[in-house]
Formats: sequence, structure tokens, C-alpha cells
Amino acid sequence: MITERNVHPGALVGSGVQMNGPMLMLQQQNRLRLVVDIPEIYSTGIKNGEQVTFNVNAIPGKEFKGKIARRSGNMNQKFRSETVEIDVEKGSSALKPGMFAEISFASDGTAGALAVPSSAILTSTERQYVVRIKSGVTEYVEIKQGQQSGNMTEVFGSLQPDDSLVTNPRSNLNSGTKLAVN
Repeated sequence: MITERNVHPGALVGSGVQMNGPMLMLQQQNRLRLVVDIPEIYSTGIKNGEQVTFNVNAIPGKEFKGKIARRSGNMNQKFRSETVEIDVEKGSSALKPGMFAEISFASDGTAGALAVPSSAILTSTERQYVVRIKSGVTEYVEIKQGQQSGNMTEVFGSLQPDDSLVTNPRSNLNSGTKLAVN
């Protein structure tokens, strides 16, 4: 489909005529390509061929689908993201080239991470940690955060899957405090 015409019938065109831009702009509109930058933390969990859903602000309440067709395989050093191209079969005439989209995709969890409630994580100027309860006594466990989904956050540190953690700990809860269990 011709989407822009910069030359009109009767206009002089040729190699010696200076033009600012192309004579015509052509677009294939039955298949669209959604180009998105995926943050580094999520880029390892996406795969070619994986289906994603997206919404367009101009069409509220409608969900569209596409498949990841190509990955750049390179991290943008400025934004710490990877450019991904998603092919979208255009089934609706409402979807137009150039519209802005917001995507959703299922990301695999990170190997070796445990998921804890986000409210269990305390952050100070020096570190991030959770408060573990071991034999009725609190103990700080330094962690590094991973991906976040809803109210859960992946953490990496010296934790075991069966550890008991304090959710919503007060910042003045010190390591070594005995807790009374009711």
C-alpha cells in the first residue's frame, strides 16, 4: 500500500532534480513487525517462536497476539536491553503501523533463584537482605534481587527452600532477636 506520495502527476523527476526524501513510501500492512527492547534481566527468558500478547493505547480493552521472530543477540549498552522483533498477523484494520504497544510475555524464572514475597526484602544503603528465622532467632541474610512478578521477587543468597522468613519486617528488627511464637 502506498502510504506517502511526494511526487505528483506532472512534476519533474530525474537524476538531476534535487528531492528531499523518496518519491513514494510503501508499506506491507497485512503483516506488521513490532520492535521492542527487552530489559536485560528478562532477555534470557525469551525464545524465538514464543507467543506474546500486547495492547495498544489507541484501542483500549483489545488484546493482540504476535510471535517472537528475531532477536538481536546483543545488549544495547546505553539501555541494557535487547532488541526483539515480533511478527504480528494483522487481522484487524484497527491496528496501524507506527502505533505504540505495551507487551506481556511469560518469562522463565532464573535458575537457582528462590521466590519470596517482595515485602520480605529490606534495603539499606549498603545492601539488600531478608530476615530469616532459625531456631526462634532472627538472622540477616544478604541477597541479590532478580526478576519481579506481582508481589513475588526472585532472590539469590544463602537461603534454602524451607527457610522461614519475616514478611514485612520492621527496619529496627535486629539480627539475633528472639521471637516469641504464638
